[in-house]
Amino acid sequence: MSNPEPGQAGARLVFLGTAGGPTPAIGRKGIATALVVDGDVYLIDAGYGVLSQYLDAGLRLDRLRAVLITHLHGDHIADLFNLFMFGANTVHGQAPGISEPVDVIGPGTVQTPLGPLQPYGEAPYAGLAGFFEHSYAAQALTLNAWAMGMSDIKNLVRLHEIPVGAGVDPATPPFTVLENDDVRITATPVPQHLIGSFAYRIDTRHGSVVFSGDTGPSRNVSDLARGADILVHAVMDFEAVVAEGFPAELEPLFTQVHTEVRDVGRVAADAGVPCLVLNHFVPPSRPTPPEQWTKRIRHDYTGEVIIAEDLLTIPLATGDR
Repeated sequence: MSNPEPGQAGARLVFLGTAGGPTPAIGRKGIATALVVDGDVYLIDAGYGVLSQYLDAGLRLDRLRAVLITHLHGDHIADLFNLFMFGANTVHGQAPGISEPVDVIGPGTVQTPLGPLQPYGEAPYAGLAGFFEHSYAAQALTLNAWAMGMSDIKNLVRLHEIPVGAGVDPATPPFTVLENDDVRITATPVPQHLIGSFAYRIDTRHGSVVFSGDTGPSRNVSDLARGADILVHAVMDFEAVVAEGFPAELEPLFTQVHTEVRDVGRVAADAGVPCLVLNHFVPPSRPTPPEQWTKRIRHDYTGEVIIAEDLLTIPLATGDR
């Protein structure tokens, strides 16, 4: 059981970055969310800017316990390696860096081809372990030069690959990926085009939260969120996507990868979850006014709706909000 410092008891969500990919967004960093449980940090995804946002939020690197990667698209892992390469490097007079092994959980090798156009190589695609091995090799010059002044980051990354199947079986029951005295983390596969993608649920003594990751409308997400306090769900406004110049005929493709706002409300209503947080906004570069998100959600969902913003912090327990 963790030992919370004064003022650290309880659990809260800190939205470090809320932008969907792939285009950068003014005012929103890449997707990353921290669940802080009695001072210990569980990070979900590691988009661009995650380390700076982590520190700006006042979170401690030496209390980072796990990183959960929903899938291996670049907007979700852009700064995953940087988190460790720079986070393990401590500076005198500043807060300590990562010093103990961190569980890093995410998809394994992706076997499924994406389609006929594959200019950067064909399947199988590297999974989480391959991502780190290639990153160690690419940054060998830096890591060797810094070896005298920092911890060996290979000793700080404790990898757990989730096997990626050929598709999403709706009957797949949630499975445990990490459990300790403070949290139980379960995962379930979700449909995300042809890429292995997972939703996660974290149960704590203070409450429970589910993270959808990128997915089309999914019964697995509803089932995973049943009985939870908060559902954090990625959201898309396809009208705004078309306004950016994408053909309307691409809607079937986009809805394999993301959940349109009208469908997010249905997922939350089906789960019966009391609080829905919209996150990972698509498109990120053309913001939809918050009242429009909420209006469309209200067609099916009557619970609490929160529109995430970067560095927003909300308590996990319903009575604390």
